[in-house]
Amino acid sequence: MQCERAIEFGVLPRAIDIHVESQKLVVGLKTGSIIECDLATDSMTTYIQGHNSGEIWGLDMEGGYVYTSGDDNQVK
Repeated sequence: MQCERAIEFGVLPRAIDIHVESQKLVVGLKTGSIIECDLATDSMTTYIQGHNSGEIWGLDMEGGYVYTSGDDNQVK
């Protein structure tokens, strides 16, 4: 397996989900932020600046919604 491309987020990714049809990559970062990366254009959008405290560990994107869980014992 070869790496086809690398994307730099500037901070350690902790959770990831990809939506192949829309070419969207959603990444939960160590800072607690959620970033969506459009793989077609490489543009990035921040959805959530963070959970109340800690890191994001669970992440899913479905039907236009992003679901997360984190160290703060919350699901958003």
